[in-house]
Amino acid sequence: MLRISRFVAFAAIVLSVSTVLAQAGVTTTTNAEVRFRAGPGTEWFILNTLPAGTPITIDARDGTNNFWIRGKIADGSVGWIGSDFADITTAQLNGLPIKGVDDPFSLDAPAGAPPAPQQAAAE
Repeated sequence: MLRISRFVAFAAIVLSVSTVLAQAGVTTTTNAEVRFRAGPGTEWFILNTLPAGTPITIDARDGTNNFWIRGKIADGSVGWIGSDFADITTAQLNGLPIKGVDDPFSLDAPAGAPPAPQQAAAE
């Protein structure tokens, strides 16, 4: 009975941490130059190219493969980047809700100067 109680307590803690992450999002930075896209995939339009160190608030992940994450940068633009290009842990990534392109973004933009616009690179 004690083992079951411990398991239930542990599960409750994990769920509450995931809920907090899902509600609060993750504010982080890019760890390399990355294309900021209109949707989760290379077929989507490139909105901007973000330099390494760009602050970004992440609110969601794409449900297909956990690679694409949706974020907002300091100028208020919302777009998608590959999760490998953000300083985010696996636990933070898995704690994010799955959302689509048309779902509203309700978190504030991160503090910091917006990135300087850069010409979109051809693929």
